Amino acid sequence: MNSDADFFLATQGDVWDSQWDMFLALIGAISSQLLVARWHDSQIARVIDQALDDLAAERN
Repeated sequence: MNSDADFFLATQGDVWDSQWDMFLALIGAISSQLLVARWHDSQIARVIDQALDDLAAERN
């Protein structure tokens, strides 16, 4: 356990430290996708509606 690789990775005695970090990053990414998706979709719809309104106004 006291190899140079363990020292370099700074596992602090936990051989799964890097995997835990990546797992928690994945959980954070999925959570933010679930929490922000509806707001993001409404923002896109607002931009599209505004663009269509502008296009209709230009035609008249």
